Amino acid sequence: MSKPRVACQPIIFGRDYGLARMLKAMADAGYDGVEIGHQGSPEKNAELCRLLDENGLAVAGAHTSYGRLDGIDAQLDFLNSVGAELLMVSGVAERDKAAGYASGAKALNEAGRRAADTGVTLCYHNHSWEFHNRFDEGSGMDILLRDLDPECVRLCVDVYWVHDGGLDPAEYLARWQDHVATVHLKDRKNDTFAEVGEGVIDFPAIFRVLKPMNLPWVITEQDRTDKDPAVSIKMSRDYLRDVIGV
Repeated sequence: MSKPRVACQPIIFGRDYGLARMLKAMADAGYDGVEIGHQGSPEKNAELCRLLDENGLAVAGAHTSYGRLDGIDAQLDFLNSVGAELLMVSGVAERDKAAGYASGAKALNEAGRRAADTGVTLCYHNHSWEFHNRFDEGSGMDILLRDLDPECVRLCVDVYWVHDGGLDPAEYLARWQDHVATVHLKDRKNDTFAEVGEGVIDFPAIFRVLKPMNLPWVITEQDRTDKDPAVSIKMSRDYLRDVIGV
């Protein structure tokens, strides 16, 4: 069974860290790639590609929001240009209504078909509100999983938010493994975000489930840190290499 490559989602760096400095920190920490998308212009995309090549990093995928689904063509074109195959999307239009999840699934399916036509897999990225918001039909996530077409929309399972939603991440991944395309990894400590391996989430159990799935990428995504982000991402990468073996 092949090991997944490990990428880093750059949200932890905020807005002011600088692209060159950020990508070098990821490379120095031992990451194989980054989750990053279209930079807004051909010139900025060219600079990103130069820095990726300089640091030996691949693009694992990109992230967009539900409200930007109508404009995903630029993301799809970019992902194709760099050989990436995952586009993460989060949210629905009205998350406090059951109908919002049903209509959201329809829009996601349509976008997923567009993505699939270009060789990109659209992945729904969960938070915890999909599990907390409950209706006669079940939770918001129940409705999404009922209505999403697994042929064109897969799952990017964020294990922190599954835990925050009151479920066991390893059990959830095992149940929905046929729908999973990738995972976002972050830990929980003192009711906030922590480096992988520093909190309460059972990552050995998670990787026992993931191992036979042969995912191409797993992605660390720590939303915030009280450390230098370069220190936090290295802590997560070291744990995944030294303890988990990826």
